[in-house]
Amino acid sequence: MLRLFSDEWHYVLLTGEDGEHVYMFDPYYDQEGYGLDDIQIVENCPTRYNRIVPWKYFNKIALNVYSLGPYQGREAIILFNKNTELTSEKTIEYFI
Repeated sequence: MLRLFSDEWHYVLLTGEDGEHVYMFDPYYDQEGYGLDDIQIVENCPTRYNRIVPWKYFNKIALNVYSLGPYQGREAIILFNKNTELTSEKTIEYFI
């Protein structure tokens, strides 16, 4: 979870990334994507994400859309589920 700025401070849940974009669930309802063409609003994956945002938005000090803002005010929470962690004991390898 990250604390981001978009009109005001709020928290979003990051659910994935592909090297260029971050997949996240943003609880704020904004149908226009803040008027930015490269922020994608996704309506067909409600349990996985509802926004696809380029990485370039996050690491900014200025209070812009989806920026983390000044370093001293940044917040993140990392959640990890040990029960679903893939380990060598829980993974099956097939050699053909």
